[in-house]
Order: sequence, then C-alpha cells, then structure tokens
Amino acid sequence: MRTSACSFSNTWSAPSRSNLCFRLIQACLSHRCASIDPPTSYVLRRRSHHYPSSAMSGTLTALELGVLAGTVLYGVTTTQTFSYTDSGKTDSLWLKSFVRLTLLETIHTAFSWYYLHTLTVTDSDNSTTVAKVDWSFAACVVIQDCLSAAVQSYYAYRIYLMSRRFAFSIAQWLGSLLRVALIFVLLSFTIHAPSFEAVIMQHQNIAIAAISTSTWVDVLNTVMLCCTLFEHRRGGMKHTVRTIDKIIIWSIETGLVTSVLAIAILIVMLVFPQAGVWEGLMMIYARLYSNSLLVSLNARGYLRRSVELGCSEFIGTSVVLVPCELEASSGATLVRIDVT
Repeated sequence: MRTSACSFSNTWSAPSRSNLCFRLIQACLSHRCASIDPPTSYVLRRRSHHYPSSAMSGTLTALELGVLAGTVLYGVTTTQTFSYTDSGKTDSLWLKSFVRLTLLETIHTAFSWYYLHTLTVTDSDNSTTVAKVDWSFAACVVIQDCLSAAVQSYYAYRIYLMSRRFAFSIAQWLGSLLRVALIFVLLSFTIHAPSFEAVIMQHQNIAIAAISTSTWVDVLNTVMLCCTLFEHRRGGMKHTVRTIDKIIIWSIETGLVTSVLAIAILIVMLVFPQAGVWEGLMMIYARLYSNSLLVSLNARGYLRRSVELGCSEFIGTSVVLVPCELEASSGATLVRIDVT
C-alpha cells in the first residue's frame, strides 16, 4: 500500500508542477507586458507629434521657407561684405564702421535658426508653441528693425549730400526713429501677453503705424532721390544722362521691392495674425536693406568706369541696388560717384 501511494503521489505531482510553473511564467509575462505598455495619453501625444494639424503645418512651412530664404540672402550679404573689403579701401572710417553693422545679420540668422529649432525640435510636441512669445524671435525683430532704420537713415543722409537740402532728409530721419520707437512699444506689450496674435489683435493701430512708417520712409527716399537726380540730369552729357537714368531705375526698383514686402507683411499680419506666416516674411525683410547697402557701395567701381569710358553699359546687379551719390555739372562730363 505504501508503494502504491507513493507512486500515485508521484504521478499526480508531476503534471501539477508543470501546470503550476506554466501559470507562473504566464503571470510574469503578462505582468511585464502590462508594465511596459505606454499609457493612452502618451500614445495620443506621440500620434499628435507625428501628425500635426494642417494649420500648424502651414504655419511651420511658411516660417521654414522664410528662414531658408533669409539664410540664402545672408550668404549674398556675406559675399558682398567680402567684396567691400577690396572696393571700399579708400572710404572714410565712419563709413567702414557703418558697414560693420551688417555683422548684425550673423546674429539675426543665428537667432532665426534657434527659433526654428525651438518650434520644430525642442517643443515639437506642444502645438501651442508657435503662437507663444519667444525671446529669440523678439530679438530678431529688434535687430532687423534697427538695422533697416539705420540703412534708411543712411540713404536719407546721402540724399542730403547730393541735394544740400536738409528738408529732403529730415522726414526720413524722423520716420526711421519713429518706426524703431513703435516696434519697441509693440514688443513691450508681449511681456505679459500669451501670444503674438493677442498683441496684434489688441494693438492693431501700433502694428499698422510701425509698418506703414517704414513703407513711407522707403517711398520718400525713392522720390527725393529721383527728384535730386533729375535736377543733375539737366544739361548733362549724353552718357552722363544715361548713367543717371540707370540709377533712377534702380532707385525705383529698390523702393518698390522693400515697400511691396512691407505691405505684404502688414496684410498677412492683419488677415492671418497667427504667428508663423508673417514671421517668415519678417526673416527676409531685413536682408533686403543690408544687401542694397553693400551692393550700392560695391557698384561704384562699375559706375566710375562707365563714366570714364563714356558709356553707360556696365555690369548690372540685383534689383535691390541703391545708387551712390552722383553729381553732374552742366555742360561738362563731371560725375562724382562716392560717399564721404
């Protein structure tokens, strides 16, 4: 009886142990899988990261295109700055120092890429980051506005040198100071604002005044420069008149490009106040002024050679060219192309 009992016990316990071990392994595996499964909120958050909304995608696309286009123009600015080191050797010290202001474009480009990196990488999971006020974009606005106002003031000073009329430039100088003041006032409201959209909607008048002032200064510079050149055009030699006509056309093109872009920024800002669309245009706006300044300074050599050769056929440049100071005397071939 003992032997049969032992054999019965052994035959019964073997499958029981196997069944028990199988259940323990199954319980451990199920517990581990449950512990590593991500929560539902995490899955939804990752899905929203990979599939952003169409509005956010359009906003980021506009900003990315603006930053890329601004970077390309920054490369052109760098090339023109390198060319100026050779063509501007005889310029005065203050003019060389003024040209060094274009180095701010490097800081502007770095901040614009940092801002884009913040939106697309650092805070990519947060769909509301695009509308928030970021310090890097505010720094870009300050740099581009101060640089643009400085270039506009320089153009007004050049008009004063050619016309010797203070009234031809005072309005542009005051307008440049006014636009900088308005931008700083507008940025001061962003300190306690939840988004740029809220600032623009609540202070539309200031935003309109700032951009309209910039456009007004561009138009005044173009009109006053053309009027001054028309005065010097009278009684000039044939090739001198051709050179002046060429500069007048360039002046109109330059004023038109910057004015149209400023108006486009204003329209987009009012119609689509959400951050991103108009920010992309802002990344390009400042580059036009720095490029126009450097191209105009580097083009003086071509203008001098065209006058010396008695013809106006010389190598053209981009549409953002702004002419240098030119002075023609009646009845003689006297053209001075310099800025002192």
